[in-house]
Amino acid sequence: MSEKWDRRRQAVRNYNANGGNMKQAMLDAGYSLSYAESHSNTLRKLLETQEKTNSEKILSVPEIQAWWSRNVKDESLTMGERIKCSDLLIKSFGGFLDNGKGSVRRLEDLL
Repeated sequence: MSEKWDRRRQAVRNYNANGGNMKQAMLDAGYSLSYAESHSNTLRKLLETQEKTNSEKILSVPEIQAWWSRNVKDESLTMGERIKCSDLLIKSFGGFLDNGKGSVRRLEDLL
């Protein structure tokens, strides 16, 4: 990677470590005072936008489980698709796990 990206990455690490002071994070990463003053707001806003976008894209486990549950009941899906969703749903609760003794835990035991 280029030195520019290495320095930007270091500024982001510094920002996360110092509690959110982007200007200081950029100075600690080796940027000049004038550059840090003129660009710290832009980089901070870019990070905030990226974090918001990432958090909106990632489903939580309960959201995934709800999606699988809806698909298990969706009669427009093939039986194979519904069975796959039920399998994944049960696995998300820890079902079908071999406990090392050759036995499998049942879903009822987990709930």
